[in-house]
Amino acid sequence: LRMRIEMKKRVKLKGRLKIYMQMSMYLGLLLLLVDIGIYFLDIRAGFLITCFLVFYFAMILYLMLYNRPIIINELVSFATQYGQIQKELLRELSIPYALLDEDGKIVWNNNAFARAIHNEKALHKSVTSFFSSATKDRLPTEEEGIAEFEISYEESEYIARFTRISLREMADDSDIIGEEDYRGCLYAMYLFDETALKIALRENDDQSLAVGMIYLDNYDEALESVEEVRRSLLMALIDRKVNKYVSGFDGICKKIEKDKYLTVLRKKAVAQMSEKRFELLEDVKTVNIGNEMAVTISIGIGLDGLSYSQNYEFSRTAIDLALGRGGDQCVVKTPEQISYYGGKSQQ
Repeated sequence: LRMRIEMKKRVKLKGRLKIYMQMSMYLGLLLLLVDIGIYFLDIRAGFLITCFLVFYFAMILYLMLYNRPIIINELVSFATQYGQIQKELLRELSIPYALLDEDGKIVWNNNAFARAIHNEKALHKSVTSFFSSATKDRLPTEEEGIAEFEISYEESEYIARFTRISLREMADDSDIIGEEDYRGCLYAMYLFDETALKIALRENDDQSLAVGMIYLDNYDEALESVEEVRRSLLMALIDRKVNKYVSGFDGICKKIEKDKYLTVLRKKAVAQMSEKRFELLEDVKTVNIGNEMAVTISIGIGLDGLSYSQNYEFSRTAIDLALGRGGDQCVVKTPEQISYYGGKSQQ
C-alpha cells in the first residue's frame, strides 16, 4: 500500500496520454483567442463568450484536479496487476527458470525449476549443490553476457543458459540503491531439457551399421593336422561357432570364402562384444576333433564411418592390422581410434 501511495505521488503522465489530458485546456486557449477577435467585432458578443470561457476554464480545472488522482490510481492499479500477472506467468512458465546472485546462490525460482531439481526449498542455496558443473567460474562475465553449456541432474540432461543482468542500469532509475551499491549483478538461469533428445540420439547411434570381417588364421594348417574324413566336420563346427556367435547379437554372418566371413552388426552389438573381450576368439580354440593345431581367428570391425562403404573399408584395414600383428585378435577401427583385443597366441 505504501508503495502504491509513493507511486501515485511520483507518477507523471507523458506521451499521448498527457496530450489527451491537456487537450481541453488547449481548446480553451484557442477559444480565448477567438474571443479576443470577437471583441473587435461586437463587444457584447465578446463579453458573452468571455463569461462562457470563465465557466469553461473553471470546469476544466475542477475536472483536471478531480479526475487526475482517479486516473493515476487506475494507472497504478493496472501496473500493479500487470506486474502480478507477469510474475504469476513467470512462476508458471513451463521452462525451469531461476535468478542467481553474483555468488551463484538461488534468490528466486519458478515452479518448473523446483520440479526439475525435486526440491521446493532451493532459495539461498548454491546452484552448484544441484548442478556440480555449474561452477562460479563458468558463469558469464560482463564481456560475455551469455554462457551456455550442458549440465545433468540425476537421470536428466539439460542445456543451461545463463544471462548476466547488470544492476547498473537498474540503479540508474532507482531512488533506493546508491551509486556505491550497483556494481553487482544477477544471473538468469534457463534449463532446456535435452533428455529425450539425448536418448533418441544414443539409440540412433546404437542402431548404426558396423561391418566386420572374420578370417581363419590357420585354415590350411588346421585341416592338415586332422584326418581327411573329419575335415568337413571340423569346418562345420567352426561355421556353427561363428554363426551362432554373430546371430546371438542379432547380426548377419555370410561366408564369402572357405576361410573368410562377412558380418553386419549394430554398433550396440559391437559394444556388447567388446565388454566380453570378443569371447569368440577363445571359443573357437575349443573346437577339437583330433586336430593337433587349435584353430584361431582374426576379427576386423569398422564403424562410425560417414557411409556403409567407409565402414567396410575400415573393417578391411582392421583385419589387415590384426593379421599383421600375428592374428588371434580383434581390431576395431573408427575415424578417431583403433582398439585391439586378444592376441595371446604366438605368431
